Amino acid sequence: IVLAPGYRTREIFFAGPETALSHVYYHLSKAQITSLNTKVALIVGGGDSALLEALSLQNQCKSVYLMPRSGLSKARPDLQQRIRDGNINVLYQSEIIELEDGQDGLSSVAILDKNTGKKYSLPCNFVVVKAGYQPNTEFLQGTIDLSESQHIKVNAQLNVFGNGQVLPNIFAIGDAVASKYEVARIARSVGQGMQVASTISRLLSERK
Repeated sequence: IVLAPGYRTREIFFAGPETALSHVYYHLSKAQITSLNTKVALIVGGGDSALLEALSLQNQCKSVYLMPRSGLSKARPDLQQRIRDGNINVLYQSEIIELEDGQDGLSSVAILDKNTGKKYSLPCNFVVVKAGYQPNTEFLQGTIDLSESQHIKVNAQLNVFGNGQVLPNIFAIGDAVASKYEVARIARSVGQGMQVASTISRLLSERK
């Protein structure tokens, strides 16, 4: 058995009316929003994708706010520097409490400042969420070992574990596999597929 369930965009639940929630985007096409130069954008996230989105919008929108959930340390250093040099307002240690309705669907966002404990309202016309991805491993819970982030644990041969023991005839590859290496995902997945195919071919040959 070879497990390759992949992953999906990580979504965040926001409180608020449906009309306001309709202005939350995970994959933003600029054509979706008219009159960008009059709009205020809020980007949620602190990775490369979030910073690139903020930088892309800074010269098109009236103003751009960036809300990194755990700082900017996960982003590339050059992108961090561009954010510091750019016309982007970074809201550290902040959390969205609620989306507030307006005439055009979203008028403002209620925010909690975690440092002071104070709440305030930030005028905003749309929110772009770049919170990363999560593996599609819910169906595997209780059958094989998963990491804290719900990625599949494997050994060097890409065998999965069950109750801490190697399961010799079950492999896992791709984005749902736990990895400490920040490498191109497609390249890593292809390499893992080739490795497992070679292992399976060898095992079948030994059984003849």
